[in-house]
Amino acid sequence: MKAYDLEKRAIFTPKGQESLSLQDVDVFYGDNHVSRQVSMVFPKNQITALIGASGSGKSTLLRSLNRLNDGIAQVKGQIMYDGQNLNAPEANVYQIRRQIGMVFQKPNPFYKSIRKNILFGLRDQNLSKATEEEILEDVLRQAALWDEVKDKLDKSALGLSGGQQQRLCIARALALKPEVILMDEPTSALDPLATAKVEETMLALKKEHTIIIVTHSMQQAGRIADNTAFFHKGRLMEYQPTTKMFMTPELEITQDYLSGNFG
Repeated sequence: MKAYDLEKRAIFTPKGQESLSLQDVDVFYGDNHVSRQVSMVFPKNQITALIGASGSGKSTLLRSLNRLNDGIAQVKGQIMYDGQNLNAPEANVYQIRRQIGMVFQKPNPFYKSIRKNILFGLRDQNLSKATEEEILEDVLRQAALWDEVKDKLDKSALGLSGGQQQRLCIARALALKPEVILMDEPTSALDPLATAKVEETMLALKKEHTIIIVTHSMQQAGRIADNTAFFHKGRLMEYQPTTKMFMTPELEITQDYLSGNFG
């Protein structure tokens, strides 16, 4: 691999209200230093894409944003949300995961009906039947799934197609009313038509939510992301508005990655 200056950075501060901010975040798996001194701001009601080669630390960083690395990795530094350091030992992890939802690479519906999948996280709230039905329809509409499933809500979620299952998982996350939605390669297991549906859903959701997505598809980042961050060997190398990143990246390493002349 070509030798690059890994100390050189091109990192901007996005316009708009801040949703999440990171200050000197390091993540370790034992002695393996996976994310290195990452500092960046995620703007509210925008989509931010994290790109980079496999092993660059994107997914590890993403999972740290709502404490999914607890018990697996050591996370240092500040992850600020609503004036609180989410990485502090006293932070309420249950509340963090209500405010910052997660959609994984592979659709993971529960072995339950569509209805029970959506309402599972609300089961301890003693909601009225009418309120449950209102939430059910609302989140399925937000996930662009209502018209496809409204007549089979009590049937198994496992009977849905892969793309429908992924949108169901998005709806399930929305039921908890998060401000931020994390997505780890949410379309990598889907065909192009299903991918397009999920991307349409993400674009609609950013009106009310902040979305942070890890993707290996630069085409996807170009289609949906307002801002894009490029990672290499755990380091945030370049962070720019997506159009600028793809048209005129500031670093040679970014240009080489985007052009495929990398590695």
